[in-house]
Amino acid sequence: MDKLLNYTPLLTLISFIPTYFKISKILLFTYISRMYPVHNAMYPAMWNVSNVMYPVHNAMYPAM
Repeated sequence: MDKLLNYTPLLTLISFIPTYFKISKILLFTYISRMYPVHNAMYPAMWNVSNVMYPVHNAMYPAM
């Protein structure tokens, strides 16, 4: 019986894990849906950077 009692905190923790994942999933989705406009707004900026970097990248090849 003593051995079983030693595992009680662990078993309690394990029983909370599915609930924790449900909550974290909900929080994650609300965070993601809030981040979409920010994320989408970043794309044009990222493309500009990549377009600027192409000539630099290409110029490096002959040197290599």
